[in-house]
Amino acid sequence: MKKFYLRFRKAVLYVLVLCMAVSFMQKNCFAQQNETVFIVVDLMKVKSGDEAKYVDLEQKIWKPIHQERINQGLIVGWYLYQVMYTGDDDSYNFATVNVYTDPSKLETSYEGIDYAKIHPGKDINKIMETTLNARTIVKEQLMRRVNYADPEDGGSAALTKYIIVNYMKSKAGGNYVMVENDIGKPTAIELIKNGDRTGWSLWSNVFPSGSGMESNFVTVDSYSDFTKIGSGNYYEAVQKALPGKKLSDLAEKIVNSRDMVRSELWRVIDAASAE
Repeated sequence: MKKFYLRFRKAVLYVLVLCMAVSFMQKNCFAQQNETVFIVVDLMKVKSGDEAKYVDLEQKIWKPIHQERINQGLIVGWYLYQVMYTGDDDSYNFATVNVYTDPSKLETSYEGIDYAKIHPGKDINKIMETTLNARTIVKEQLMRRVNYADPEDGGSAALTKYIIVNYMKSKAGGNYVMVENDIGKPTAIELIKNGDRTGWSLWSNVFPSGSGMESNFVTVDSYSDFTKIGSGNYYEAVQKALPGKKLSDLAEKIVNSRDMVRSELWRVIDAASAE
């Protein structure tokens, strides 16, 4: 059993994550929080035609296991996403996100899980084999939450159906994090107040990291409905959030602080969270 557990951890031990990852735990999220949040993002490649089988495996077999991990305090949330507008040539088309508030659990987040109790009569070795054959983990990344904004009444995770994951490469001397804190977050708060978004967050790479990485930060914009994407008046939100500031000056600061490497649209398929 231990042999299969270690094999599985090696195989499954990037995102996006995600502003909604622990929003169910917060009541008022406009204020900066001191809680440290980490996410482990696994980007998956599922063969064309096998998508329904893979989703069924995640929902029927692994979701109950993740719920038990949550119940035992090993993780605080688990999310399953489909990466939209992908084809056979794309390296991944699904993602899972495991959320932690205790970094000591990062390497022990399956310890003590009784698979036989969760799935009586099922062969755990067969479950592991089926899982390894169902998808390829293309990339995994550990990320730390830097800042975020949610609705004042919380609950953005329940509202969110789509997220846009923006991969950023910070520029030397551009004070990227400060720019996001001073411009990105206040603007996102206005868009959330208007009902145009359900959340926003900023994440930094932990591992892997380094100057050779394609990106070193991710921002996540969350939406309740596909029709909300791109519908908000961004410039009006900036003016409300930062009255008296010149849009041209703000735009220059943003451009000088980072390169947007790419943006991806992820659809929320399922989730497990604290009961």
